[in-house]
Parts: sequence; structure tokens; C-alpha cells
Amino acid sequence: MWFQNLLVAAIVLLAAVFAAWRLPGAATRLRYAGWLKRLGGGRGALHRWGQRLEARVLRAEAGSACSGCSSADDHGVAGPKRLKK
Repeated sequence: MWFQNLLVAAIVLLAAVFAAWRLPGAATRLRYAGWLKRLGGGRGALHRWGQRLEARVLRAEAGSACSGCSSADDHGVAGPKRLKK
């Protein structure tokens, strides 16, 4: 019986950690990675894990949203939309 309780507790904990990582946006994920890097003290497993997570978030954001759309050159430009030459 105690093994079943332990298994359920581990599954619930893993589900909560997964939800805390996947549901928020990129800024919050970068904040989480920064916390891990600080907990690692500049070296160690937590610091390396934080660096890997930060790199993964930045890599995922680099090819998404405005930077990857076909009219990215026109974003942020005041006035009518320009035609590409």
C-alpha cells in the first residue's frame, strides 16, 4: 500500500512540474532557468541544466512569431505596408 502511495505522489509531482514548465510563456521559462542557474551557484548540475533549458527556450523563440513570418521586415514600420522589391 505504501508503494502505491509513493508512486501516485511521484506521478502527481511530475505532472505539477510539467505543467509549471509547459503552461507559462517564454519569459517565465527563462526566469525558471535563471533560478536554476542561481541555485547551482555558477557550477554544478543545476547550473548546467539551467543553461540547457535557457538555450532550448531561446532556440525555440528564435524561429517563431514575427521573426519567422513572411512580412517580418514590415513589422514596426509606421505608415502603410511596403511592398518588397
